Amino acid sequence: MSRPTHAELRDLKEELISLIESSTNLSEDLTSYDQQFSTAVSTIDANLNEAEAKITVIEAYRATSEEEQIAISEIKDLAQNTYKKITELSNFSDEIEEKIKIQSNTLNDLTQQNIELKKTVESLLPGATSAGLASAFKERKDSYLWPKRVWSFVFIASVAASHGERTRGLVVPRRRRAVVLSES
Repeated sequence: MSRPTHAELRDLKEELISLIESSTNLSEDLTSYDQQFSTAVSTIDANLNEAEAKITVIEAYRATSEEEQIAISEIKDLAQNTYKKITELSNFSDEIEEKIKIQSNTLNDLTQQNIELKKTVESLLPGATSAGLASAFKERKDSYLWPKRVWSFVFIASVAASHGERTRGLVVPRRRRAVVLSES
């Protein structure tokens, strides 16, 4: 199995960042849906309490007088409208709850994928670093090969030339430490 290249690691990193941003956006969406759901539940509770209060009023009117039957009928209509609203809100609440479940499952899946990708990236980073350093060292070593050979040749040629001139009569006295050049 070959090690991933730097470009592949960079792509994995970008994909991981994208997934993290996506999961952050999903988390924010879930928070928003949770707030909407809480508001809807509060509204439903308030409407339910209001409906129960109106039903009590209707029963009190029925017991006291038939003259108030028209008013009771109007309140009954109002209670029915409120019940419709409660039903609509209940249906909306069910839809929101279903969306929250779906988003929660998606968030859980993305979180798990994020954890797996993080483990994969963390396991690949040490090998990538070692491989990168070894490759850079080899390239640097190879870059010195030709200059080393050229300067070695120049050195050997200089020594050979110097040795050749000594054999032709150049004398270097050792006592005075001065160089006397004379050709014979």
